[in-house]
Amino acid sequence: MSLTVEVEKRRPLATGVSMEMFSPELTQTRNSFAALDPEVPAPSSVVASQSRLDPEVPASSSTALSPSPVASTSGSDPRSSQPHQTMRLSNTKTVLDIDNAKLAAEDFKMKYAKEQAMRMAVEADISGLRRVLGDMNLGRSDLEMHYEGLKDELIMLKRNHQEIALVKTHVGSQVNVSVDAAPSQDLNAAMTEIRKHYESVVINNRKELEACYQSKVSKSSLEGTLADTQKRYSAQLAGLQSMVTSLELQLSQLHANIAHNKQEYDMLLNLKTRLELEIAEYRRLLHGEDDSSTQVVTKTITVTQTIVDGKVMVLWFLSLFGGARLSASPAY
Repeated sequence: MSLTVEVEKRRPLATGVSMEMFSPELTQTRNSFAALDPEVPAPSSVVASQSRLDPEVPASSSTALSPSPVASTSGSDPRSSQPHQTMRLSNTKTVLDIDNAKLAAEDFKMKYAKEQAMRMAVEADISGLRRVLGDMNLGRSDLEMHYEGLKDELIMLKRNHQEIALVKTHVGSQVNVSVDAAPSQDLNAAMTEIRKHYESVVINNRKELEACYQSKVSKSSLEGTLADTQKRYSAQLAGLQSMVTSLELQLSQLHANIAHNKQEYDMLLNLKTRLELEIAEYRRLLHGEDDSSTQVVTKTITVTQTIVDGKVMVLWFLSLFGGARLSASPAY
């Protein structure tokens, strides 16, 4: 009888993981091996270890196992292959131990990463707590200094109280000596008189202060009124000054016009006088006293330029012994 088991190449399993969940044929084969020889383990681990150790044997090939002399076709003794199977079992155990060690190493790596992250978080917390501790130490030192100051102040107060108590006891222990003397004045009456005096002084001072305040207020109001009046009259004075300046300019212009008109008047008066003389001469000549037939004609031309209303007027006078003519023409 020959049993054939087909084993797939899989990832090595950790210790404690059974192959029964993967193949019922492997379970049946292991049971048959256990029935024949209890010392021989299940063939699944043997085949798996052989597929790892011997690369020439394919993982998906069929392996014929001869567990018993009854099932063997060659008729050999199964005890003869015992060393080989023991070596394979040791190799398989070694491979499984290596895989388990690798899995354990990966697990420890993950745990190491977690522990390292936790360590960093704890270090951050420790640094924060150190800062808080430093702040608390500073506050504690400040409180201690304040406590020492309060303690010194308390000691000083106790000393002061002790001194006051000593003074009180000393004063209380003095002897009261009564002396026969004239009766003293009434202190209440004296206090009343002093109070009245100072009340009158206070009233007088208050009145003086009120009068001073009123005078200062009236003075400030008068100063404000004076400033406003000065501003107003200074503005009016400036306006009047400008008016006076303009009137002075107009007066100077009038003086110039009057001088010009006087000059024109003198010139016209001179011209009138000359014309009257010429007319008298002409009359004398017309009614004449000289009967001679010869006559001497004298021509005299007088030209005068005059500015009238911005225009230059040219006056020319022609005098003859025997006639006279006056003419005026504008010159541009």
